[in-house]
Amino acid sequence: MEFVQSFLNRSRLLLLLILALAILLRLPHLSGSFWLDEAAQALESTRPLSQQLDIVADFQPPLLHLITHVASYASHTEWWLRTAGALVPGLLTIAILYLFLERAANKKTATIAAALLATSSLHIYFSQELRPYSLPTLFAVASWWALYEQRWRWFTTLTIAGLYSSYLYPFLLIAQTIWLLLNTKKYKQLVVSLVISTACFIPWLPTFFAQLQAGQLLRNELPGWESTVSISQEKALQLVMGKFIFGLSDLSFSLPYLATGSFVVLSLISLLLFSWQKKVKRQQKVLMLLLFWAGAPLAFAWLASWFVPVVEPKRLLLSLAGFYGLASYLFVLSLPQKNAIAKKLATLLIAMLFIINISSTIRYFIDKSFQREDWRGIIRKIEQTYPAQNTIAVFIFPEAFAPWLWYASPDITTISTKAIYVDNTTPLRDLLEPTLDYDYILMFDYLQDLTDPNRLVAAELQKFGFEETGSFSAPNVGFARIFSKQNTAVDQG
Repeated sequence: MEFVQSFLNRSRLLLLLILALAILLRLPHLSGSFWLDEAAQALESTRPLSQQLDIVADFQPPLLHLITHVASYASHTEWWLRTAGALVPGLLTIAILYLFLERAANKKTATIAAALLATSSLHIYFSQELRPYSLPTLFAVASWWALYEQRWRWFTTLTIAGLYSSYLYPFLLIAQTIWLLLNTKKYKQLVVSLVISTACFIPWLPTFFAQLQAGQLLRNELPGWESTVSISQEKALQLVMGKFIFGLSDLSFSLPYLATGSFVVLSLISLLLFSWQKKVKRQQKVLMLLLFWAGAPLAFAWLASWFVPVVEPKRLLLSLAGFYGLASYLFVLSLPQKNAIAKKLATLLIAMLFIINISSTIRYFIDKSFQREDWRGIIRKIEQTYPAQNTIAVFIFPEAFAPWLWYASPDITTISTKAIYVDNTTPLRDLLEPTLDYDYILMFDYLQDLTDPNRLVAAELQKFGFEETGSFSAPNVGFARIFSKQNTAVDQG
């Protein structure tokens, strides 16, 4: 109870102001359209409770599914489901980061780190994402606090929750284990905690292996899928660090990005070496904790990616708070020192991080290219333009896309190619024959470069006598094309 009371009793006006700012920055776009993966998550989470563990097709643990399922009893709206599954965990992460660093380091470090996380466009984005990225980030910061205070029951509980929220959580757990072994001789409690946590996760292992198998089958069936959803090993470390520094920005190679990123990394290294030489044991303990938190999960995930590609910035969001905590603590440690260069370097580093956060957050608010796929908007345009009884939607996928199933009227007939990849052996003529009974055929360009790179479906429709007569587009969705035998051109841009 003391661990919980420390959260409830140590609230500060400053923390409340930071949380108020965090809420304000996370309200825009909270009600925006679900994109593909979010819609799939919503569809799965709103199924009956008995089906909530049937998620072999989704390479994620089940905790978010269960949380969202419970939330769905109150409402199915986008803002509500995102609030339950992402926004609340995101806000709690900021609050617990502040309280943890206030206790382990000092109030100034806590304030700066929490403010950086509150204004981070990367954290803002995934605090609005109905996917399991905000949730493990919460358990990461809370479990570090529990480990630091050696609250073993809390640490065990949070570790179990973390394991059931992200498959990359074990990389954080390895970092925590190494840090503890380097800083204490109390190994028994750690071993007991790890044994209990592992035992609690064992019942889920059969589903985990089934998910691995399903993922491998997808990579085999869909050429190009792995390169689309994964990052090459050569670029993985740079991309994650780039996203931690720049947030939602286009990280295409340019001199300003390279110079700024290099400055941030070199500044952190220089300040770390400078602070470490002061040989204050308590400070070194906290510095090591923040360093392991920020860097070790990325390093371990990168090594694992030689066997299974797992490195992505969103999956390693659980280290972002550690990154900001490290930068903030190094800044505070440099202030009382006589080294003017270190002070100026640390001040410039923090100022630069805040400027980057603010600019990238503004860009996210106003630039649609950084926002989510607007499936809701494009589907509404289609339904307002074409009569449902005369329209059929064709999907080059085993079934209709998840956002279509979530947003579209059930009155519009849908068919699919039944397979995720179309080639010359696919019986398209038989599959597409039902389209002959309709005046309008709808087909999305979305994913076609992967599922139908030779545009065989469109060619088959032309053989049936259909031609493209209209199109719609939406941010990050691309074009939805209308085929018809009528000479009616419709272009909604």
